[in-house]
Amino acid sequence: MTTSASTISRPLDWRVWAPGFALPIACIVADFAIGEYVLWLAPAGLLCLAAISMVALALWRHPRGGGASFVVIGPMWVAGISALAIGVVLVILSPVGLLMSIGMLSRGHVAGLLFLICSLLAITPIWTGITYIREAIALSRRQAAARGTLKTSLHALLGAAGTVFVVITVHAADSGWVTRRIAALNDATPAAWEAPLASLRGYPLCGRARCRWLVCEQLFRQFPQTPPDGIIMWPDVPAPLDGVFTQAYGMPVKEACRNHD
Repeated sequence: MTTSASTISRPLDWRVWAPGFALPIACIVADFAIGEYVLWLAPAGLLCLAAISMVALALWRHPRGGGASFVVIGPMWVAGISALAIGVVLVILSPVGLLMSIGMLSRGHVAGLLFLICSLLAITPIWTGITYIREAIALSRRQAAARGTLKTSLHALLGAAGTVFVVITVHAADSGWVTRRIAALNDATPAAWEAPLASLRGYPLCGRARCRWLVCEQLFRQFPQTPPDGIIMWPDVPAPLDGVFTQAYGMPVKEACRNHD
């Protein structure tokens, strides 16, 4: 039994481009807009995985993309399984986001609308995962018919392993870069703080709040403050260092790290 190229290399329709391209991009933009609630876990890795997945789907669905099938079969499977896993977690958490958005909107906070949009988008990774897996199954069947089941399985495993390796490598590089900048804050002198804080502030993958949260965690360990009631409110950073922090982030440590824990 064979599968004709005309039924595989067909133009994109909305059932593919919506969950395969538009909704993942919308989720990334929405998450960034409210302050990185998902991306902060592994922004470089997740963005890398999204890019690889979309390129693989685009190559597979291109009218002349049949020749690239053996290259994208592994990434397609990784994309589908990963999206489903993320979607299951987000669906469990989405009711919390809905309650938060309703509470914020009832108090007249416009930001509640962003949380509402993100809560609704939280269910879309499942659609994305199903779409990628459906396309991966079609691709696997075509490859098996043309090249054999064993060769297809090897291509899928090698492609999946390569995809995972690239994503982990990119994540490790990003995490290591950020960790080294934050570790430089152990030298508690204003001159030593200026460069790492400025580089963290300007690093695109730090987003709106991700690296500031990590810096605050470092400062809580480095400069703990326990008020009389025993509740840690903000790090007890010396004034000269607080000035460098304020210059980098536009707000003092007391404001940026309040109630961080």
